[in-house]
Amino acid sequence: MATRTEMVNRSLALAGLPPLVSDYSEDSPQANSSRAHWDSDLESLLVETIWNFAKVTDTFEVAAGETHPRYNAVYSINADCLAVWRVNGYENQVYAEGYPVVWEVEGEYLYTSYGECIAEYITRNVNPANFPPKFRDALEHLHAISIGRERGLDANALDSLERAYRLKMAKAKFSDSLEGSGRPIRSNYLAEARKGRVSLDRADTMRN
Repeated sequence: MATRTEMVNRSLALAGLPPLVSDYSEDSPQANSSRAHWDSDLESLLVETIWNFAKVTDTFEVAAGETHPRYNAVYSINADCLAVWRVNGYENQVYAEGYPVVWEVEGEYLYTSYGECIAEYITRNVNPANFPPKFRDALEHLHAISIGRERGLDANALDSLERAYRLKMAKAKFSDSLEGSGRPIRSNYLAEARKGRVSLDRADTMRN
C-alpha cells in the first residue's frame, strides 16, 4: 500500500530530482510537474489491459433522444468509464438466437441492439492504496519519464528509464491481467476504443 505522495517521490528519485517537501498538492516545481502528468500517466496505464483492481460492472442508462441507423439502442457511457470491455457478457461479435449481437463505442455513447446494457469496464476512479505492487512500480517509472522529459533529463537517463518501464509494464500485465490469465488486450485498441475510434469487439477481431 502506498500513497500518491509516496509514489510521486519515488518517481522524482528515479528522475534524479529532489523529493516533495510535504505532499503532491504543494506549490513546488517538482509537485507542479507531477500534477501536470499524473492523470494522463495513470489513465494511459489503466487502458493497457483489463486490470482486476480497476474492473467495474455497472448499467449504462439509455441516452434519451439519441438514435443510430444500425442499432436499436443508444446508451450513455458512465463518467468514470475509461474503456469498455464487455457488454452483457460479450466481448466480441457473436451470434445468439439467430441474430448478430454487437456493440460499439463512439465518443460518449455505446450502441447496441440489447434492451439493456450491463457493461464491464475499466474505471478511472481508482485508489492508489489498491494498486498492485507491479502496477505501482510501472506507474512510478512512467511518471518519472514524463517528469524527466519536462525537466530536461538527459537522453541516456531517459532511455534507461524507458527500458526499465517496458520491463515493469510487461511484468505488471501478467501479474494482474484479464481474469488472472496473463492475456492482455492490446493497448492501442483499448486506447482507440476509449477515443471512440473503434469498438472493443472489433479491436479483438483486429488483433487475431
